[in-house]
Amino acid sequence: MLDRFDILLEVPRQKIDKILSKEQQETSQQVRQKVVKAWERQKARFKNEKINFNSQMDAKLIDKYCPLSDELRQVLKQAAENLSLSARAIHRVIKLARTLADLDDSENIEKQHILEALQYRSKSMFVEE
Repeated sequence: MLDRFDILLEVPRQKIDKILSKEQQETSQQVRQKVVKAWERQKARFKNEKINFNSQMDAKLIDKYCPLSDELRQVLKQAAENLSLSARAIHRVIKLARTLADLDDSENIEKQHILEALQYRSKSMFVEE
């Protein structure tokens, strides 16, 4: 059942030092602007398709819009073996990585996008305490 969720994320309590830090954090408005820009990128990408968002891509569209280097394919292969990922989970990781790349205003999916997407599917999230 959990295989059907795109993101599984544990949100730990913030440390007081970080809360009181004077270091600049992204504002909600800045995050919103990034999300709107990513959404516009997806809208443009899929203007000739019958979908609007990365999450709606099927396997054929993933191949078309999410080209992966040999290095990224190897990273995914290792992750699939180590985390026992299904084909569905691998496709979800790729689609999420495409969204992360869009949020970074990146034309291509990079290694950091794949690794971040994989973190959201960590095996530790499946372990019952």
